[in-house]
Amino acid sequence: VTEILLPAINETPADM
Repeated sequence: VTEILLPAINETPADM
């Protein structure tokens, strides 16, 4: 589950 959360947080700054 941790591996799925990592990419999710990485996409947040990219969207900004």
